[in-house]
Amino acid sequence: MEIATDKNTLSPELQHRLEEFEAQKAEYLEQQRAFQEATQETARLRAAAKALQAEADETNSTWKEMAKEHKADQRKINAQIERAVSLKQQAEGLHRTAEVREELHGTQIVGMADARLNLQNKAGVLNAAYRDERFKELLATAGLADVVAELFALNSARVHAERNEFERDISHPVLAEEFELRDRIEREEFGQMMADYCKGSAPGQGAFEVAGVPPAVPGEVIAGSVIALKRLKAAGGEIQDDIDSRGGNHGPIRGLRRV
Repeated sequence: MEIATDKNTLSPELQHRLEEFEAQKAEYLEQQRAFQEATQETARLRAAAKALQAEADETNSTWKEMAKEHKADQRKINAQIERAVSLKQQAEGLHRTAEVREELHGTQIVGMADARLNLQNKAGVLNAAYRDERFKELLATAGLADVVAELFALNSARVHAERNEFERDISHPVLAEEFELRDRIEREEFGQMMADYCKGSAPGQGAFEVAGVPPAVPGEVIAGSVIALKRLKAAGGEIQDDIDSRGGNHGPIRGLRRV
């Protein structure tokens, strides 16, 4: 059973808080877009640098082969040497540019992790408030209290009848403390009966949410706590796997996950 959340039925206060959440969500989505553009451009620079370096290596091999010829043309050899040097310089320049840009990536990663953790916390509070509002709204449905009360009374009568028959059979005296136990069991059985009745008709968890956090984008780092976020900031947007890949010797940063 699908139940669509009608945001128009929210209380004015919750509606206002949800609008603020959506505005922050839009800012977070813009951060993600900017990060993806930046990483794509850096990847393009890396690829271009790799291609230039490969061309420089090939040009080096070319002039060395030319130099082995019996009647080598030094002017052509010099031209190839100059071309190889130029290509290598261009490749190095692109590599350096990419390295500097990766510092920007770290700043963006920290910003997204901060924004996402904030959104996750607010989404949890908003959804809890919405469920509370909806619960109270449903309880106020006309005639619902009478129907539930009658169902509970019918179930209690059924349970009492079954137990009275059992007690007559075994001639077992009912102790005072057993009455309290009976009441608790009756409530539990009633809850189970209602759960069985609603099985297959109840909506999923997502039907009771008004605030959701967008999925993370490739390369994004998710911080699971405020402490993890602080450590991510201190590490400049890097996490343990990134540091280890460069031969660093740092302790693990827990609560961080790269998508």
